[in-house]
Amino acid sequence: NPPLFQNEFLKQEGWPIMTKRIVTVLLVLCMIIGLVPALSGCSSLQYDSLPDSYNAETDYPQMFYRSAVGPYVTPSENGYYFIAGSFIYYMDQANLNPVILCGRPECQHELETDPEKVWKCNGYISTVGINFIQYYEKSLYVIGYDIENTALQKKFFLYRFSPDGKSREVVRQINGEEAVQMSAIHRGYFYQYTRDENSQYHLWRMPLDKDDPADEIYTSPQNTVYSELYFWGNQIYISEWHPDESNVYRGQIEAYNVESNSTEILLTNKINDGHYSISGIDENKIFFQYYQFAEDSNIDPSQVFSYDLKTGEQDFVGSIPVESGTYPTLLRSTQEWIVSQESNTEDYEELSRMLLILDDNFETKRELSLSYLPKRYSIAPGDDKYAFIWYWDATYTYCLDVVDKQDKWTPQNILKKTFDELNPYVVIPR
Repeated sequence: NPPLFQNEFLKQEGWPIMTKRIVTVLLVLCMIIGLVPALSGCSSLQYDSLPDSYNAETDYPQMFYRSAVGPYVTPSENGYYFIAGSFIYYMDQANLNPVILCGRPECQHELETDPEKVWKCNGYISTVGINFIQYYEKSLYVIGYDIENTALQKKFFLYRFSPDGKSREVVRQINGEEAVQMSAIHRGYFYQYTRDENSQYHLWRMPLDKDDPADEIYTSPQNTVYSELYFWGNQIYISEWHPDESNVYRGQIEAYNVESNSTEILLTNKINDGHYSISGIDENKIFFQYYQFAEDSNIDPSQVFSYDLKTGEQDFVGSIPVESGTYPTLLRSTQEWIVSQESNTEDYEELSRMLLILDDNFETKRELSLSYLPKRYSIAPGDDKYAFIWYWDATYTYCLDVVDKQDKWTPQNILKKTFDELNPYVVIPR
């Protein structure tokens, strides 16, 4: 029966009892229907109305992409979050001073010497190498282990943090059995790209607002050597290198449409042992380079091509101004192209490392020496203000450099921490 105050109200109006009940039911239904859009953070209508182009508020920040599991740096309204070791950091865009995401005055953060207190820091997250972090629709999402629950230890979870780090909650348990190649949040869904023991890639999709089982929406052929994802608008572009029916390895670019759940092959490389590398997407065009692994390769990796997403036309757009014998990696920034260049020498330790800044005509605007970097480093083009470089130096110290695009692209080191500082010994009380 309805609450007493509703019965009394209807009695005062003098309505028949059947009418009273019908009105009550309709009122409740209207309230529920009205609340659904507000309660659902991933209403399909919210994303269906978006254009098929990049939308910063709902889309994966592709320009912060790292070539492993996901971005190490993620942008927010006024700053950036990143993971270093077992801690989440935040830095304001104005001063670039990184601080651990914890406001507890008594907390010692990474300086805590008591192993039973380290994990209580609000900014502590047991990532164990899966350094996924993404700021999305006013919340921060991070992958980590559940270190408190013995039964759930060594299980991967997607956590949702408040922007200040004061609260965290489990969104869902995620795949931890297969090798994770990439994780991303894009237009209301969490995606994971995994690789199994047969060198077969699997793309999984899970809603953020409910704990539905993961849907496998794409599977690559077996023995796929190379595969990467590029999120853009309603599409997930898949660039991979796998054997065809004749067991000849060829490159291919496909487009998976997140609205229609359909896949379309856009490009197939007709050259043996050749594959594509997507450099960026801009104005309805995919920009890419060719690579060929054969020793007698006649492919020039400095050449850049475009594929028109509307007409399907493929064009040569320019060449990266690099010396012969180098392997340039082209990345799209907000207003220009970034080229990470490595000379092809026999001794990998003696590689000549350069950073080139090019305009849209592939003319060099600026040239920077990166000779101070170790042999392994990662670059994210970032936004219109900063690019980011992270690496481990010779002393096994984690470093994060910021490149100021408005100040002659000058690199500035903002974090330098040893492995032990970032990964303190932890004991969980039982």
